[in-house]
Amino acid sequence: YGPCSGQPTIPLMLQDARRTLEELRQMESARFADRSLIVFGRSLGSAAAIELAAACADVAGLVVESGFAHVLPLLTLCGLPAVELHRLDESCPPQNHAKIATIELPTLILHAADDQLIPMAQAQWLFDHCRAEQKRFVPIAGAGHNDIHAVGGQQYRDAVAMLVYTAALSI
Repeated sequence: YGPCSGQPTIPLMLQDARRTLEELRQMESARFADRSLIVFGRSLGSAAAIELAAACADVAGLVVESGFAHVLPLLTLCGLPAVELHRLDESCPPQNHAKIATIELPTLILHAADDQLIPMAQAQWLFDHCRAEQKRFVPIAGAGHNDIHAVGGQQYRDAVAMLVYTAALSI
């Protein structure tokens, strides 16, 4: 976005997420107790959040809003010729579908019932395959991809608060 340099690729985005978490850990003003971080990812950012939740031991919880499990159907839905792109298959990053199956942290999956970009079936797939014992799927009725927080209102905030509470108990 904006005037950033470099090549926008999913592997670089995931690498940046790890770097950002490392910088956060090193900040003098941010001294966190073990496993006191909750990662939150929205839409494409769900890949970064799932990456961190799957790979970093000091993450206490995961929130995925409007996330996706499989990249190929998403690319096709967006009008990109995913099948025709060279060397692109589900083994390519971000592999949300594989990483979610390794996550045992308290997890919240929020998804707009009327999401125009990412079908709710993708979020349901993430929920169904997440290994967490403490997980919750919250569909937000009447919401679209870009207004889920506003439409969800108190239901949305309560779900996030409950995840924070649950994660805090698991530390």
